Amino acid sequence: FCNDYDSISQSEFFFFFNQKSPYEFCACLVASETCIEDGLGAADADPGVTCYKPQAALYLFPRLDPKMYPIADDQQFILELLLEEKVLLVQGSGFNWPNPDHFRVVFLPNADDLREAIGRVARFLEHYRKRHGN
Repeated sequence: FCNDYDSISQSEFFFFFNQKSPYEFCACLVASETCIEDGLGAADADPGVTCYKPQAALYLFPRLDPKMYPIADDQQFILELLLEEKVLLVQGSGFNWPNPDHFRVVFLPNADDLREAIGRVARFLEHYRKRHGN
């Protein structure tokens, strides 16, 4: 299977539900992961967003700098994102993260859909910073 992802079950999931080969599965994941990393973790992308490449996961867990994004309630933050940009993510507290400074992004959707979603998240983050004086 693919060297970048060490779980056979990940390849099997994509193969059975999308009728693609494990190699096509890996190519899709790498493209989607790269799309998210370039959009959410790039140095020239959104200021105050830190994102690290996962080792064998199907998601990223970006961190928002609390000085730039003064989030008191991450559930409310995610709800505002959903209402304003029609993008649903999961707040860090949904995964028992103690601070309201993370959210989770899966990269199973195709790269074009992810680019669109990332653009919407970036727009929301820019407006959020402006509303909060950053």
